[in-house]
Amino acid sequence: MLPSEDKTSSPLAQGRRLIVLIAGEPSGDALGGSLMAALAKQSNGSIRFAGVGGPEMIRNGLDPFFPADELAIMGLVEVLRHIPRVRSLIDLTVESIEKMRPDAVITIDSPAFTKRVAKKIKHLGIPIIHYVAPTVWAWRPGRAKTFARIFDHLIAILPFEPPYFERHGLSCSYVGYPAIENALGGNGAAFRKAHQVRSSDILLCAMPGSRKSEVRRLMPIYAETFALLAKQVPSLKVAIPVVPNVAAEVRNQLRTWTMPVILVEEADERRDLFAASDLALAKSGTSAVELAAAKVPTVITQKLSYVSVLIFLMLVKVRFVSIINLIADEELQLERLQISCTPKTLAKALMQLLDDRTETASRVAKAFKVASELGAEGVPPSAKAAQAVLNFLSRRVNSANAASLAGPDCGKDDSPARPQAIHA
Repeated sequence: MLPSEDKTSSPLAQGRRLIVLIAGEPSGDALGGSLMAALAKQSNGSIRFAGVGGPEMIRNGLDPFFPADELAIMGLVEVLRHIPRVRSLIDLTVESIEKMRPDAVITIDSPAFTKRVAKKIKHLGIPIIHYVAPTVWAWRPGRAKTFARIFDHLIAILPFEPPYFERHGLSCSYVGYPAIENALGGNGAAFRKAHQVRSSDILLCAMPGSRKSEVRRLMPIYAETFALLAKQVPSLKVAIPVVPNVAAEVRNQLRTWTMPVILVEEADERRDLFAASDLALAKSGTSAVELAAAKVPTVITQKLSYVSVLIFLMLVKVRFVSIINLIADEELQLERLQISCTPKTLAKALMQLLDDRTETASRVAKAFKVASELGAEGVPPSAKAAQAVLNFLSRRVNSANAASLAGPDCGKDDSPARPQAIHA
């Protein structure tokens, strides 16, 4: 039963309470917006929101401390370069939380920022929930133990993640991959009609990333790739879905392109684009799961700075960067990374998807199966995440009430009780 079905089940049911959410990049903003909508619904509107977020979270009622695009930094070296600015934003966020004293704090991904905020507010005794587990299964497994010391509950989006943290005493909920919600239900025919894309045209969805640094690195490579591909596929049409914080940068890059491009900025039209696309070229990340769920044949790209790559290679312990490929342990989405991320190799990979339709259909079907299994079995992941938050807070309140009734001498350990693992 969802908390919204029992008005007494949530600590937020009595009066209008405050939850602070902190998201440091566009993907986190999308997660936060969906989570806020689900929390508002399941708590019967008894929650108000403040924190750090972008347009999706603001649209769902967030009172922002500052714009989320202040934190849109990519790569290990790039983060180091912006340390002074990041520190000032961390301090501003901590000061705001100390003044507001919310009923809970939910941090969303972006551990370089959110973990530091959580450490600084831990002494306040406010429940701290983290949404999207760090990839300890890929690199730096010691982070699981660190997270268990800092956070009170973790919401995981991949099914194999909870045990990594539960063994260190951190309660964890698996809810499924929220980005899938943003990829389904599109109208491909409507998109093609609106943008005069014929049924015989080959429509390519290009996704160069959600950070300015990613766009600057990948857009010139994509431009040359499409110029090469258009020589072999005269009917090629290209569309790029963009998020607000990189829209201006994408437009700036497009000034040097010789071929017309369809820009997509609305979330609903993004779904329509996925449904209309024949293939995709995308930066590694959330887009890999979205495209798999939408059954789009995909080539995954990545281009980090030289120093970032060296550090990455020393620390990462996985074969693939696409979540779909990682789970399948098979290259269902073609990966062309770093030195292989060149116009010639990308054009060749895209032609491979177009030429070998039988093999491509097999890859797409397998990738879709993996994505479907990440959808949390019919219940939207955002709804399951909201349920996990409200259930955890209810248990937290119940534990505190029980301790209060038992009296101060009920046990030797005066620290707040950590609830058992919650599998929403």
